[in-house]
Amino acid sequence: MRTTGRRIEPKHRLDERWLTVSNFPPVSKTPVESVPSRFSALMQKWNLGAGEKGVMLNCFVRLDRMQIVSWAAAGQKPPVIPGFKVVGDHFVRPQTSVQTYARCRRYHSTTNGAQIFWQYQRRKGWLSPWKVTLVADDQCGLSRGEVSGVLKHCRHHQFLLAELAFDFSQSSGIAEAFVSRHGVFGKSRRGEPSNDAGVKKLRYGSRQSTKFVRCYWKKELNVYRVELELHSSFLGKHHIEELDDFADVCDAICPKHIRFVDVDWGRLERYLVTKEGKQGKRLFREAQRRSDSIGDAASYLRKSGVVNVHRLLVPLPVNGQIEQALKQWANQFGRRTR
Repeated sequence: MRTTGRRIEPKHRLDERWLTVSNFPPVSKTPVESVPSRFSALMQKWNLGAGEKGVMLNCFVRLDRMQIVSWAAAGQKPPVIPGFKVVGDHFVRPQTSVQTYARCRRYHSTTNGAQIFWQYQRRKGWLSPWKVTLVADDQCGLSRGEVSGVLKHCRHHQFLLAELAFDFSQSSGIAEAFVSRHGVFGKSRRGEPSNDAGVKKLRYGSRQSTKFVRCYWKKELNVYRVELELHSSFLGKHHIEELDDFADVCDAICPKHIRFVDVDWGRLERYLVTKEGKQGKRLFREAQRRSDSIGDAASYLRKSGVVNVHRLLVPLPVNGQIEQALKQWANQFGRRTR
């Protein structure tokens, strides 16, 4: 088949051995030294952060938030949840013109900082009778036991939202500038950064899309956090309907929805000069001027007539650590305990 535009063929296929842990940049001898001791103890207890060949990973994954809707009998009130105590049950004031639920019961864990917000007494017939939001303890994340303790009371439940937090230690070198320069989150475009309580957050996608990404410094843990807020359309597309399904979440997320790449600048320059001559050198300089944002650079190249920009992107070794950390979490959370 003949093509109208010139396609950029990869110079060579990436050797998968390059992504092994042994080829990652040297890691500090105490990669979690700056993280609170409780967080470090948790990693050691679960054997999380320990990669292949005993190399400590710089990435730690946890489930930070989850929303569930469920059927319930008319007038049925929220149940007693083992490991949680009720700390409040209050009337919900409408925050928009559409009234949703009349009451919300709040639970607090007896062992950590996890909370549950159980909304009931729906105001509209098209709403599910119950809407439950689980918020994790900052250092522990939501455990399978905490989530299953809620689900056993929820008939015909559906996951509305699952928020996965990827925490990077200081020794990883991943921070705001790195994410802006190298972060690619599927087709989610970078939006205007927000400033919540004095914390600057990079944002990709939106709350109306299949996923919403936030990146910011988490001072409570002394780590840089990348949050993937996965919405019901994403979860349904990948058949994540029960807790056991989270065992396969890595295949749904990596590498399509979170990865770090760099532009092969040498190859790009050769291509532009060959195709455009002197004009190609100007295009190359303009692309380099936008190198602080991988999204801006890629967008400029596409508008300049460079097709298949993704062929010019080289994956960084940290992607292997992210995938391994996610697999460890998925195996821990998605595995049913006997």
